[in-house]
Amino acid sequence: MKTVFDVLDEKYEIEIAVIRDYVGDGKCDDYASYRDKCGQIRGLMVAKRELHDLLRKQLEADDE
Repeated sequence: MKTVFDVLDEKYEIEIAVIRDYVGDGKCDDYASYRDKCGQIRGLMVAKRELHDLLRKQLEADDE
């Protein structure tokens, strides 16, 4: 059964892949657009790390 954590993690991964493809296909019109896309990827990666930290803390709390 998928948890909320699993669903969010999957959504973040899909969005990162979409943005990477966009950048990789050369669709950024200028440097500002490129920086914006890189910032979006960075933000999603931070969100994923926070999500994994929350999951780890939840699992540790369940073990106690």
